[in-house]
Amino acid sequence: MIDISVLSLFAPALFACLLISLVNGPLGAEVVRRGIIFIDLAIAHIAGLGFIAGTVLFPDAPFWLLQFITYLFVLSFASMFWMLERKLPQRVEAWIGVSFILAASMTFLLVDDHPHAGGLIKNLLSGQILFTTWDDVARLGLVYGVVIVAMWLKGAHRHPYGFYVLFTLAITTCIPVAGVYLIFASLILPGLAAERTSNPTLAVVLIGIVSTVLGVGIGMLLDLPNGPCLVVSYILVTTLVMLQQFKFKTS
Repeated sequence: MIDISVLSLFAPALFACLLISLVNGPLGAEVVRRGIIFIDLAIAHIAGLGFIAGTVLFPDAPFWLLQFITYLFVLSFASMFWMLERKLPQRVEAWIGVSFILAASMTFLLVDDHPHAGGLIKNLLSGQILFTTWDDVARLGLVYGVVIVAMWLKGAHRHPYGFYVLFTLAITTCIPVAGVYLIFASLILPGLAAERTSNPTLAVVLIGIVSTVLGVGIGMLLDLPNGPCLVVSYILVTTLVMLQQFKFKTS
C-alpha cells in the first residue's frame, strides 16, 4: 500500500507532466512533419543557456524576469530558424544542429568556475520534475493554457511562424522543470509513433499520458529519479506502439 504522503509528493510532478504531454505531443508531431528533429534540442539548450546565464549573472533577479528575458532570447533564435526554413530549407536542420552545440558549449563555458556547476548542468539535462510544486504547476498551466487554446482552437502551430512562437513559449516555460532529455522524449517519440495512425493528434496525447503515468509510477514505486524514468517510459511506450503497427502491417 502506497502512503498518501508519497502520493501527494508526486502529484505536482504528475500534473506537470500531463500538461507537458498535452502540448509537447502535438508540437512534436509538427516537428516530425516538418523534418526538423534537432529543433527541440536546440531550443531547449538555448532556453537552458538563457536561464543559467540569468542565474549566474543575475542571482537576485526574480524568476518571472529571468523567464521573460529568456523567452525573448530564445524567440530571436526561433525567428532565425524560421527565416532559414524559408530561405535555406535544405540546410535548416544543419544550422539548427550547429545552434544546439553552440548553446551547449556556451553553457559549459559559462558555468566552468561556478561552485554549483554540476547541479546546474544536471538540472538542465535531467530536470527536477520531482521537486515540482503546485506553484510551478500553476505557472506552467497558465502559459500552457494559452498555447493549448492557440493550438487546439486556432491551429496556430501549423502556421509557418506561429509554430516557432508557440514552440519557443512551451519549451522556455517547461525547461526549468522537465530538462532537455524529457523535452526531447515528450516531443519526438509520440510524434514518431503516431505518424501512421488514423488520428495522430489524439494518438500523441494518449501516448504522452500513458508514458507520463507509467514513468512517474515507476519512479515512485522504485524510488528512482523521475526524469530518466519518464524518458525510458516514453521510449518503451513508443516502441510498443510502433511494434503493434508493424504487426498489423505484416499480418
